[in-house]
Amino acid sequence: MDLSYVTLFEADKPWSEMRRGSVEERIHGRLKDLSARLGDKTWLDGETFTAGDLLMVSVLRILIDQGFVEAYDNLAAYMHRGIDRPAFQRALAAQMDGFTGEAPEWFAAWAEKMKQGETA
Repeated sequence: MDLSYVTLFEADKPWSEMRRGSVEERIHGRLKDLSARLGDKTWLDGETFTAGDLLMVSVLRILIDQGFVEAYDNLAAYMHRGIDRPAFQRALAAQMDGFTGEAPEWFAAWAEKMKQGETA
């Protein structure tokens, strides 16, 4: 999130560029710890993909192609293993459907219930 601030939201502020180095240093520190924790395992808990892996791959994906994750071979491979899972692809596609500019077909009925004070 801090990287987003210094590169997007506060990029025009005088302190942004000065702050970027410490943000990148902190990112690498956390990735170094995660890389050590993962080691040569397939997933964080060994051979079984867990909810923890789902969350971690989702977070690492935010940094894709920026050189951070790619600096750690085991993390880059881990991230791509997670992204390449068919279930991850389906979940991501379903999540992105909400950003098409069109409401899902069930939305109108749900919105009407909300207007009437009903719960979902």
